[in-house]
Amino acid sequence: ATVDASTFTGNLTLEGSAEDNNLTINLGSGKDTVTLGDGNDIIKLDTGGTNTANLATTTHFDTIKGFDKDEDIIRLRSADNVVSASVISGTTATSNVEVSATGMVTFAAADNTFAKKLAAIVADTNDVKANTVVFFEDTDTSGATHTYLYARGTDLDGTHDSLIKLEGLTGVRSIVETVVGDFKIKDSVDVTSGADNITGTAGIDKYFADNTRTAGVGSSACVGFPRKDNVVGFYAVC
Repeated sequence: ATVDASTFTGNLTLEGSAEDNNLTINLGSGKDTVTLGDGNDIIKLDTGGTNTANLATTTHFDTIKGFDKDEDIIRLRSADNVVSASVISGTTATSNVEVSATGMVTFAAADNTFAKKLAAIVADTNDVKANTVVFFEDTDTSGATHTYLYARGTDLDGTHDSLIKLEGLTGVRSIVETVVGDFKIKDSVDVTSGADNITGTAGIDKYFADNTRTAGVGSSACVGFPRKDNVVGFYAVC
């Protein structure tokens, strides 16, 4: 089933928690709130188009409740891509963030509010370029933590940016473009066939890689992998 509210400029509230079918929901330019059910749902954001309003501010963003990272998809522009990793590491409060190749944003310690985090992303046009997508977590004043997905527009002046709040969703580790313009939210990070640098979080992390052992070393030994991945902050389990 499709709900097409793409031309709707008001604030839409859509209750679909009892809907088990697959929904495709096209949102408009308002501050929309959608509650999803058990289907494999697609949320298509209003990504600006010819609209000159900024759709990514502290008071204007869409909220998705019941988002299932294993089933649901965020649909953006066909030109959008997951951001590339920051070339130069480091952060500066309200003006410079550090982003990973998986789209995760790291902030300066002083950027400790939703407003400051968003301001830092908007200001950092070097790391968060046009047509790129990033995500971050923020804990609100009630103590609840949410994941936010930010999509930079086709320009850098903020007029075509979009922001979506995935209410109550935590532990996100990466965003992946499955097909052109469609993005999955994942609690894992995919390693490549090359030499990867992976740093564990404060949580319980798992690292899955090629289990081929070094030639001449017994299979029970805990040794490096042929790709020579750099894994930091993990407990070794052999």
